[in-house]
Amino acid sequence: MKSGIAAALCALLLLVLCFAVPDGQILWEAGDALYTGGELPAPSVQFLPYGTGLAVSALLAWAASYVLHRRETALAAALRWFACALALGILLARLLYCAADTAYYNPEWYSRLAALRLWDGGMAMTGALLGILLAGRFAPEGARLAPVAAPLFVAGARLSEAFAQIGHGPSVGFSGILSRRMGFAVRLNVSLIEAVVALIILACILLLPRWAAARKVRLATGSRVCAFLLLYGVTQILMESLRKDRHMIWGFTKAQQILALLLVIGAMLYIARGKRNVRGVLIASILATIPVVILEFALDRADISIWLLYVVYIAILAAFLRYLIGVFVRALPSAE
Repeated sequence: MKSGIAAALCALLLLVLCFAVPDGQILWEAGDALYTGGELPAPSVQFLPYGTGLAVSALLAWAASYVLHRRETALAAALRWFACALALGILLARLLYCAADTAYYNPEWYSRLAALRLWDGGMAMTGALLGILLAGRFAPEGARLAPVAAPLFVAGARLSEAFAQIGHGPSVGFSGILSRRMGFAVRLNVSLIEAVVALIILACILLLPRWAAARKVRLATGSRVCAFLLLYGVTQILMESLRKDRHMIWGFTKAQQILALLLVIGAMLYIARGKRNVRGVLIASILATIPVVILEFALDRADISIWLLYVVYIAILAAFLRYLIGVFVRALPSAE
């Protein structure tokens, strides 16, 4: 793909986000479709706040990652990677969202290409991240941008969720930047917390080369991608639990919690070299998943303080993350 064509495709896809992705989201409760933005919209001829926020987030994430890697990545290569990341990200984000509820997006809907109707509302963050990472398969010369672009995009996209009426958590008794008023209730501003966590992950990714040099271990692009998936996946399991917006729900769990765990397992299986490491990762994942599922059920049904349950939740995930980081460090090859 020539750089001019890649730049034109990037501009077109960014405009698609700006004009086609609405502020409302289709949600499901008791089998009935609800739309948070009122009536289902038609294709728009004006900038839509949420879609524009996604476009700006994607553009800034790409620009910042390119500036950081401009010495080893040509602009043409970076543009080709960005075009692939946008195309795959939009497609997979929409398809994963639709796949989360097959009762609504049934075969009849698919036959009418409803999954491609971006203006109906609904995008899955996991799909967007998969698009960013898979773009390296089609534009490998720009793949080194992904570990930096991914957390930056997550941060911007989460902040943009304020326009889409999603990303709010349980009711809280305080007001301020960490809260958001939803109707008559004051809710925890989970999307803001997710944005801050994404920036912390970005800082870890940026400091990773210096850490590796001090310990004389070798990092590749794949290692940094795995580090991002590890940190994002474990933290996102908790963030999805905090969300109370009925976004992509499966019973008392969230579809993106399961997807986040799969991202973690996939990254660790890639980075782990020996069979013992692989077996340990799988066992640790099972041991962490069982109490998390029990806690999710308790949060949904039990008459127990949710904040007490979340203290236990965080402790379990922290232990799980600590173990996985140890496996990650031991799997890195020596630089000597």
